[in-house]
Amino acid sequence: MSDGPAPEMVLSVMTVPDAPFEARVVAAAAAGFDGIGLRPGDRTRAHQAGLSDADLQAMLRDGGLDVVEIDVISGWGGTGEQQASARRHEQRVFELADALGGRHVTVVGDVEGSRDRVASTFADLCDRAAAHDLGVGLEYLPWTTVPDLPTALRIVEDAGRPNGRVVIDSWHHFRGADDIHQLEDVPAELVAAVQIDDAGPRQDDVPLVEETMDRQLPGDGTFDLRSFLRALRHVLATTPLCVEVISPRLAVMPPTKAVALAAAATRSVLGARR
Repeated sequence: MSDGPAPEMVLSVMTVPDAPFEARVVAAAAAGFDGIGLRPGDRTRAHQAGLSDADLQAMLRDGGLDVVEIDVISGWGGTGEQQASARRHEQRVFELADALGGRHVTVVGDVEGSRDRVASTFADLCDRAAAHDLGVGLEYLPWTTVPDLPTALRIVEDAGRPNGRVVIDSWHHFRGADDIHQLEDVPAELVAAVQIDDAGPRQDDVPLVEETMDRQLPGDGTFDLRSFLRALRHVLATTPLCVEVISPRLAVMPPTKAVALAAAATRSVLGARR
């Protein structure tokens, strides 16, 4: 049975985190990506280099690329100054989306309070993002109070906002619940993006929050990405596959080389998913 056509492929910002805007776009286009991720700081640095939003829009258009992910809002579920800081960063995210587009902003981190408070806080964030035609993707991280897919889905469903969804990252799936059935049963309409990456054997003496910053290319590690992709076939028919290989080794390579390696590794895994 065929797994269907290859999904839309997006270059996540953290695969080449320090690449200048133009270099990121050129590398992504050359490697055949359909879209890219950005952070507000990418736009700021481009402006400091003398580029206008019109220049950036033209680069994206010439490269045949859409802005898909905007990374990342943390602290959104906190209180006091933590939440205030998140709201300030949120405004920069919305300015980026207004200028260059974007389908969703990824949000992460601990969420404080009762179930009702968590739902209303996420719903309010979704409402603010909707005013900028932006979705909100809640990414679960195993060391936070949103540690797994069922918890993230419950928050999204409790909030009841049409632009509120979850982000599924292979790293956090395998380092967390590691339950393939959770993926098979996830409603496709509630997933903003699937992120793919790999890792070596678990190092018990290294905290997860540190280990996640040293990932491997898809297929180079120990994750059963074939099963991961098969379980998410119904999702990837309409949801982008975002390549997020946070790796010190890739980060020091020329962007074109790092992005080409990431693209080739991902396509190889996709080809083996049957």
